[in-house]
Amino acid sequence: MDQNNFNGQGVQNEQTREPLPTFDYQQPTYQQPTYQQPTYQQPTYQQPTYQQPVYQQPVYQQPYQPVAYAQPTNQTPQEITEKAGSAFGKSLAATIMAWFPITSIIAIIMGAIGLKLANSNNEHASRLGVSAGGKNVAAKILGIVGLVGGIVMTIFWPVYIIAMVEFFEEFSRELNTGLTRF
Repeated sequence: MDQNNFNGQGVQNEQTREPLPTFDYQQPTYQQPTYQQPTYQQPTYQQPTYQQPVYQQPVYQQPYQPVAYAQPTNQTPQEITEKAGSAFGKSLAATIMAWFPITSIIAIIMGAIGLKLANSNNEHASRLGVSAGGKNVAAKILGIVGLVGGIVMTIFWPVYIIAMVEFFEEFSRELNTGLTRF
């Protein structure tokens, strides 16, 4: 086969020595297909309409509030002074009882009662336009002292007793070991 002429023209068949038919070969031309993008329309939506509900304030009745104790409205200045004395007595008792082991718990209660009586008495006196007096102020002060002292001593006494028991146990051990040396 003739290598110099490779285009298919003038080449002979080697066995028959006849010229081979020539072909007119043309490369096909390709055309890119035309592509058309579809048109898109956004659907239209209707916004739903809402109506705001009508709000009506509920009607409430004033709840019944029971009175803790009957408050006399027509107290005389003498009764206010007597109540101040009662509050002072309870507060003074709370202040004294606060310093002893068992009664410190009772002092907390008595101090709270004396303080509440003094405050209540002060309110009644201010409604009548009179002064509750120095006893009422002293009852408040002693009520606070008794209340705080009772709380402190209720915590102090158990700690003190435990510390003393341990001290005496250690002391007796030291005493016993000291006696056995001799």
